[in-house]
Amino acid sequence: MFDFKSRRSLVMDKLREQDDAVAIITNPDYVYYLTGYHGALGIEWGRPNIFVQTVDGDSVLIVPVMEEEMANRQTDVTKVVPWTDGIDEEWRPPLQGYLDKYKDYKVSVDYMWIPRMIWDFIGDVIPKDRISDIGEEIDKLRSVKDPQEIQIARHAGEVAVEMLKGAMDVAAPGLSLIHI
Repeated sequence: MFDFKSRRSLVMDKLREQDDAVAIITNPDYVYYLTGYHGALGIEWGRPNIFVQTVDGDSVLIVPVMEEEMANRQTDVTKVVPWTDGIDEEWRPPLQGYLDKYKDYKVSVDYMWIPRMIWDFIGDVIPKDRISDIGEEIDKLRSVKDPQEIQIARHAGEVAVEMLKGAMDVAAPGLSLIHI
């Protein structure tokens, strides 16, 4: 499957280039790209999945407890930290631990995607002038496809072509393809 560790290594390189000590990622697409984890419930329900990547190599997923087993099966991150709805301030204490550890350093976030409640929480610990954006860098990394991604795209294209051929074989004037 995909080499998620190599992808995280590239993010660590970007953190070094930006002189950041840690990245806090909340965009589900970025989280999947870097970890292989895709949560069942997301921030749209007020239940964030937070990925933390340190420049030193620690990679941590902070997930709702009901997704802990799934996260452990889907990913090879250093650590999966569960949190429970309505108990002990939920995701805040584990994230606080990383913020406290790196409060004297620069922190990077996926600025265009980070939910306001998480942005505000981070901003209470890290001065805004020490928070940078890593989202654009992750977008650039995602735009360069590895061999497995190219193979999947080719296969998806082949499937789409065959589906279109099948539809064209049965298409006729006045015939609705919805009922076929």
